[in-house]
Amino acid sequence: MAETYRYHESPVHREARDGEVVDVSGVRMRFVHLPGHTPGHSGIWFEEENVFFIADVDLTGFGPFYGEPFAEIDPFVRSIRRVRDMNPRIVVTSHGKGIFEGDTLRDALDRYASKIDERDDLILKLLASGPRTTDEVVDAHLIYRRYPEPQAAFKLNEQIMIEKHLARLKRQGRVREESGKWHAAA
Repeated sequence: MAETYRYHESPVHREARDGEVVDVSGVRMRFVHLPGHTPGHSGIWFEEENVFFIADVDLTGFGPFYGEPFAEIDPFVRSIRRVRDMNPRIVVTSHGKGIFEGDTLRDALDRYASKIDERDDLILKLLASGPRTTDEVVDAHLIYRRYPEPQAAFKLNEQIMIEKHLARLKRQGRVREESGKWHAAA
């Protein structure tokens, strides 16, 4: 993964706290903690303009990405809700379309959040047709219909995301694991 994505570590020079306000040449920015994609993921709210840069809460049609070991679904859900509750005039993301406002923004936030429930429903529908191992659920391509290149990386992302959904559904009492296979709860 490090080679594929040309990842290299970057030093952290200073950590911002949730709610911290920084003034840069007369522009006030408030850091807003939006965990889920990563534990420390944050957005920057330009309060005076009511413009919110939400970074990797990217509002793409793919939906939330939590395909890394440190990402978490439930904090992501809360972060999406937090963005919506702050009622920004304009949202800017770091991927996809990038700029949303008004009804388009509210619709984009709702569609984005709904992807998590859609993924839960696809897993439950698959398990309703019979018990499956985790690998069998992953191999059903419920999140990525086909893996782009590098395929191994995207399959790993799918596996991590499926495992997170299964754990979440188990906590909710909607699935159970028995003898290495997942079953829809009765």
